[in-house]
Amino acid sequence: MDRVLMLSPWTFDKYLVALYKLETDEQIHDLPPRRMTKDVGVSIGRTLVEVEDVDMGEEGKALGRCIRVRVKLDLSQPLCRGRLVGFGSQESLWVNFMYERLPIFCYWCGKLNHDDKDCVLWINSKGSLRKEDQQYGVWLRASTKKP
Repeated sequence: MDRVLMLSPWTFDKYLVALYKLETDEQIHDLPPRRMTKDVGVSIGRTLVEVEDVDMGEEGKALGRCIRVRVKLDLSQPLCRGRLVGFGSQESLWVNFMYERLPIFCYWCGKLNHDDKDCVLWINSKGSLRKEDQQYGVWLRASTKKP
């Protein structure tokens, strides 16, 4: 069981199989380099969900151009695309979130429990929605743009 939970999430036929202890990695992008610390990663991650771990180097600095945060997600809620973060006296800065290991994802509503063709928004639109109008499509394809 530990091996299965450690290597999670698992999929079956491209659908997420949520076990008791669901974990995923969230990446926080577009932070100023001096703000890419474990404390900042934990602070931002806690605004969303329970933080399990922050992937940092030996000196407590980010490994690359983003902060990787392991979080527990509520599968009934859409993924958060980013946050407006304040750093004291500076003006607030938008930071983008990206997610790893998402086996199936709806670009219309941002949820993990179905894909585009099974989304209530798509079904109710009777095919009138355009790809350009996907709330999460632009975000995942070009993470540098504000949603």
